[in-house]
Amino acid sequence: MSRCDTLRPVGERGNLEKISTARHNLGFYRSVAVTATYVCSELLGDLECVIWAALQEVVLRHPVLCCGIVDEDTRSPTFIRLAAIDLRRNVLFKSSEAGDGKEFSNCLEGEHSKLWPDLQFRPGWRLILMKPQGSRDGERAPTDQSGKRLEIDVLFVWHHALCDGLSGAAFHHSLLKELRRISCQSPPANQSPVIQIPCSVQLSPPIEKLMEFPTTWAFIGRQLWGIFAPLWLCGRPATINPEWIDTENSLPSIDDYKSRVRLISVPAEGLECLRVECRKATVTLTALLQGVIGVSLMELDAIGFTGHVPYSMRRFTGTPMSEMVDQVSEMCVNYDSPLIANLTRNPRDAERIWETARHFQDVMKGEMARAPVDNPLSMLPYLSDYHNFFRKRLGKPNGTFEVSNLGEFKNAEGQAARKGQWGIERMIFSQSAMAVGPALGFNCISVENGPLMISLTWLDGIIEDQQLESLASKVEMKLKTLSLTKS
Repeated sequence: MSRCDTLRPVGERGNLEKISTARHNLGFYRSVAVTATYVCSELLGDLECVIWAALQEVVLRHPVLCCGIVDEDTRSPTFIRLAAIDLRRNVLFKSSEAGDGKEFSNCLEGEHSKLWPDLQFRPGWRLILMKPQGSRDGERAPTDQSGKRLEIDVLFVWHHALCDGLSGAAFHHSLLKELRRISCQSPPANQSPVIQIPCSVQLSPPIEKLMEFPTTWAFIGRQLWGIFAPLWLCGRPATINPEWIDTENSLPSIDDYKSRVRLISVPAEGLECLRVECRKATVTLTALLQGVIGVSLMELDAIGFTGHVPYSMRRFTGTPMSEMVDQVSEMCVNYDSPLIANLTRNPRDAERIWETARHFQDVMKGEMARAPVDNPLSMLPYLSDYHNFFRKRLGKPNGTFEVSNLGEFKNAEGQAARKGQWGIERMIFSQSAMAVGPALGFNCISVENGPLMISLTWLDGIIEDQQLESLASKVEMKLKTLSLTKS
């Protein structure tokens, strides 16, 4: 693979992309991924040639997939247009041996622990295609008796400076569309795996060029106080189990970084029941998940913690969901000791969950009513050295957990309905451990008429495995119990 001879920039590097690049370069955050289980009633043609042909169109459709990055270790990294992309270096075909959930989790852990070398020569994304041998977490339709049905997991992994989580769903929408188009034509033969990138490629403008971020002096003061004030002056709530309170992640060296993954599944019928109950309680599914996780932490003797949630800014920029861009912000909800003490007085588990969910919902409504005024993104221009900003955050309290929900993926044209047609049955959203962010990541996505998949991600060694498993089991059980609610 070669890079463009002139290293011509393909787009302006915005503050949001710079800060994401800094986290990657320091090794504090590695990647984002959206995995989709593709099914095809009957594969027409050679799988490798079909994938090459589909990716030829998908890559050229999305400019961020055509880019490399230079000067990543400086304050002014730059996107460059690559002259060509050899898919054989970025796409891996492999067979699943055991076909179980643990093997798949191990694969995700490995991908999320990798760095991105040679970005000046290679794009910051990769694709892994796995043929599972058996069933795993979540619902799967059985292979038909003819044996011609193809089922394959497609892991799309990318550098977060390229785009946000919703862009992973946009990628799979594009790939599914191309696979369906190819299935209606003659199977491609001898398709070249090398994509030539035209000089006309241009990135979308950074988010700060698309919208304004008004701020108040009070907000600026609070943000600066949070960054520069000494920890002892800010104060921290008392706790029985300190590890759950704004866990202080540490990363002695880059070699010690290892992402961990634990999958949680809610079947399709259970997910529909959860949605019905959410509508009755007038809260979102994200709010319910905050409630379930929060109450689970309370039962593990955590009496004060923080819940983060990223949210898309596309509603303000007008950017369609079909585009691959980086337009995301974040808010934080404090679950302090008095609130939790009040909640724990209620012996009814379901009522505590819904009350916690409503607390989150109220804070979220206030955030969205105010947005984009006093948005955290407004502070990025004040940071002159993004690398140093993250170095100083290492080892400090960075939050307890994050719930990142990509919502429901639509198959659009329905699932495999005719010969050679493609569909998606299940998806998994995951991201690497956040050494300078919330200790736990709960990453959620569902497919139309399919299961809700949640990946729990964390940095190896920051919390005992037994404690993590207790939390994951509690979350799983509470979701199952709520999904069986009949009212």
